[in-house]
Amino acid sequence: MSKNRYIVMQAYGQERILYESLFAMLSYYAIHKEKCKEVTFIIYTDKPTWYPAAINEFVSVTFILLNADKIKEWRGAQSFVHRLKIKLLEDVSLHYPGSFLYIDTDTVFKKHCEDLFTAIEEGALVMHTFEGIIESSNHPIINKLARFLAKEDEALAYKNKALYNAGVLGFNSSKRPFIQEVLHLTDELYPRFEKHIVEQFAFSFIFQQHYLKIAASHLEHYWNIKEMGSIITSFFDYYGKDNWEVLAIKLAQIDLSTIAQEKISFYNNRSIWDKMLKKDWIAPLPNWEKLDAHLFN
Repeated sequence: MSKNRYIVMQAYGQERILYESLFAMLSYYAIHKEKCKEVTFIIYTDKPTWYPAAINEFVSVTFILLNADKIKEWRGAQSFVHRLKIKLLEDVSLHYPGSFLYIDTDTVFKKHCEDLFTAIEEGALVMHTFEGIIESSNHPIINKLARFLAKEDEALAYKNKALYNAGVLGFNSSKRPFIQEVLHLTDELYPRFEKHIVEQFAFSFIFQQHYLKIAASHLEHYWNIKEMGSIITSFFDYYGKDNWEVLAIKLAQIDLSTIAQEKISFYNNRSIWDKMLKKDWIAPLPNWEKLDAHLFN
């Protein structure tokens, strides 16, 4: 089986998304420095020239233009934004034989990924983390999904199935038929249940029928901290985008767990008045100069 290894992202639209993709690559570089170029990043983007030319000194990157026509085509008749991810994975696995780790841009690496890629090469499918049995969930949107599935012709097959986070996905190109099964299921369900969770369910349903490996110990998916976008943008605005040797050290100044706790604390301690006004948490931007002083002392 091919040893070609790829990390795939889609980064288009808002500049915040582009900065997140850059941050994700930087986090990979910080952990995998010596062997970083053994993996190629494939970035589907509408702005390939936005990325610094110096990036290729540190990581191997291939940019694939994702123009407006392709975005419209891949979103399909219902313009389902998450359908694009499935079509993208079908496309990349057709043109680049090897093993893939797809990550949403709001993801950072926290552990060396050699064993993840080895598992993929041995036939494993990868998703980020287990989120529970669908019928047992207390989450409103998952409850709606459970009620919808219970009325389907395939209700028995859907029963007692787990839901996994699809912000990280891994597979070998030889498993491309599974991606096509995910696409088929999504296209079957979404027109009758137009919720974003359909794509996540489709991946979960198909992948868990095979050898599934969880990637949560290797990567952090901060989907619930969208405010990270402003912090990451501020990080690159202050330090620049070019010198990754320096940036890899500075990366330690951003502690996701602390930021997450600050957000949770804010919402747990809002006053009744703030709740009535629906006051939202605004992530305070770090004082990079002050953090630098602590980092090197």
